[in-house]
Amino acid sequence: MGELMGRVWRIVVGSRSYSDIDLRAAARWPRDGAPATVDLTVYHPEPAMVNAIRAGEPAIVLAGYANDVGSVAIGGGRPVRKSVDYDRSSVDMPLTVQLSAAVTTSEVVLAASWPDTTAREVLASVARTAGLVLDDQSAADVRYPRGYVLAGGLTTALVELARDLGCRWMVDGATLRLWPVDGVARRSASVWTASTGLMSVTPAGADADLRATARLTPALRPGHTLRVEGGDVRVLEVVHEIDTVSDTWQTSIAGRPE
Repeated sequence: MGELMGRVWRIVVGSRSYSDIDLRAAARWPRDGAPATVDLTVYHPEPAMVNAIRAGEPAIVLAGYANDVGSVAIGGGRPVRKSVDYDRSSVDMPLTVQLSAAVTTSEVVLAASWPDTTAREVLASVARTAGLVLDDQSAADVRYPRGYVLAGGLTTALVELARDLGCRWMVDGATLRLWPVDGVARRSASVWTASTGLMSVTPAGADADLRATARLTPALRPGHTLRVEGGDVRVLEVVHEIDTVSDTWQTSIAGRPE
């Protein structure tokens, strides 16, 4: 496993795990269920990795700290085919690619109907069809007495069901999460202060989110809360950035004070 000053990282492409390799990655988790992406550059990749990326194999980037829980997934997905570039003429031989959860979710096509059902029943069926573990924290259910028809892509179905349940949603790896629009998906134990690695913070305004950057907190996702300079913040957006050949090893958030 690659390691630098206690930092650890690896990449899983298909069924293979790669370590001791230099890379740069920016994993972006937008708000309101928009697809997560990872902009990834790998230096001197093995031929097997290049071939797997070109073939569209799913990839996951993991990073963290050796003295903590080790490497944790910061993001992943399938390669966006037009984004793949391998520059063998450069001294660093960089392989660049954008990974997107949208590529994975677009592969799921739904077709089902119920004469009388509820949003949660439909949601459970959607999760099973997509091969996802459902983490449903919606506060109430909605009945469809005239029936419900599923036809089309996974994202369209989740947008409609989450709207009816008054929830936000996110596909995080193999887990589908829903939580109330004004609630939280998980309360994080993370505390961001100058002594724990807080780099910058811009307070929230009337029409502006609080924004902050700190040392990498790899498991943080939209819907979580964390404590920033003594106040709890509900996280709406997350960006994890790592670079094994520089000092970049950080997480940035946009959120609202609780």
